[in-house]
Amino acid sequence: MVGSPLRRGGGRAARTRWYLGGAAVLAVVVVVVLVVVTGGSSGTSPDATATSASPRGGGVNLLAPPGPAQARPPEGPLQAPADATGVTGSTIRVGIQVLDAKVLTAAGLPTASVDLAGILRSFVDDMNARGGVNGRRIEPVFRTTNPIDQTAMRADCLAWSRDEKVFAVLTVAGFSGPPVRCLTEENDTIVIAADGQPEAWYQSAQGMLITMATAKERVLRNFAEWLDRTNVLEGRTVGLVSSGGTDGDAVEAALVPELTGRGQPVASRFTLSTDIAEQSRQYRVAIDGFRRAGVTTIVATTSYYPTAGLMAAAEQAGFRPQWIFSPFAAGTTDLSAGRFPLDVDAIGTANNRVGETVAGLPLAADEKACLDVYARQTGNPVDENDRTKVSTVSGACALFKIFETGLRNAGRDLDRRTFADGVQRIGRVTLPAAGASSFLPGKLDGADTSRVVRFQPDCRCWVPEPNSRLEPMPLL
Repeated sequence: MVGSPLRRGGGRAARTRWYLGGAAVLAVVVVVVLVVVTGGSSGTSPDATATSASPRGGGVNLLAPPGPAQARPPEGPLQAPADATGVTGSTIRVGIQVLDAKVLTAAGLPTASVDLAGILRSFVDDMNARGGVNGRRIEPVFRTTNPIDQTAMRADCLAWSRDEKVFAVLTVAGFSGPPVRCLTEENDTIVIAADGQPEAWYQSAQGMLITMATAKERVLRNFAEWLDRTNVLEGRTVGLVSSGGTDGDAVEAALVPELTGRGQPVASRFTLSTDIAEQSRQYRVAIDGFRRAGVTTIVATTSYYPTAGLMAAAEQAGFRPQWIFSPFAAGTTDLSAGRFPLDVDAIGTANNRVGETVAGLPLAADEKACLDVYARQTGNPVDENDRTKVSTVSGACALFKIFETGLRNAGRDLDRRTFADGVQRIGRVTLPAAGASSFLPGKLDGADTSRVVRFQPDCRCWVPEPNSRLEPMPLL
């Protein structure tokens, strides 16, 4: 069951089922997609809580500035076990996840032609070419993972942790849900992930879960704050669509209470099943329900696959609402936007640098440095106009920056406790792709900023709203 405690050193057998729709994908790794949670719920359409949204006054201002960021209360560091599995005097054994694009293609999901394994290997080679870290070279253990099969990903977890006995695992996309907890909670293995995870998982992992992206609930709280601050829902009749499983739990815990507390009525809701076959039958049902309720704006918290299905159903029905997305479940990635109808009206928030080059903004210096590393190690320069390649290289680079900094802070006496402590001493840092981030005692989800983005049909991509800057998210 999603969210249930997992025992260390053992593990419940996972059911072999195929799912899409629960987990987020790295918002900047647009080459691959998403998605997996166990459990599932039937589609539901709760009774309307209102028939229309009342004007809140003040007019819509998408660029209304956030208030001061909440001060983070002092916290003690999360303390991992003093376990040096995977570490020798001269090496550190590290699992590296490569998503299986063939599985996505078979499921009807488009993938970009980038060599993800080659990109990841280039950063391993760079670290080793510089002598490793504190006298230890990186010994990678690559595994190609199936993102829509929980049983297969659990097998990957066990292979890395029990057979290969790695120190840590780096995951770039599509490795979410219980397989993460299999590593961190059942097998005391560090995970450095691109995707944000549920807040409770960081605590239960005892410092062994570290993410480049923002935790799921923190994304949703700040999304609700933005909706309220900008009055973007003023005069709109609002529908809310979400998926079941882990992502649905986060929506119920964070977004719904924030909207309710801010007096934002929701006219109609629909929760999709996490089972692919059942979910595909629900898209038109959901759209018809929104249409009957007079919905003019859909707040979507679904991942790529169900979002594409919902938009296709809306187009077939001649229903053209406004859509609003957030970084939650990779809503504002170019991968998601790649299947939007060209005439769709979609806006949202992003907590990364998506679309900057399309908007004519220069590539950030740290991202240029990442491209230089890749070119030096592979002999293949990256075209700065290749959005997919640039974002994939930058995202991988960010993961390795977190990993290397944590290792250096840990010093020569490396184990999982000193590494987790080393990451929590990174402090405020600018990460490639993500921008301003922080890793502090008790805080191991990195990205801290957000900006407004809009769907641009000529590139089928997200671009920053003119004059929108990455600004600190105000809510913890």
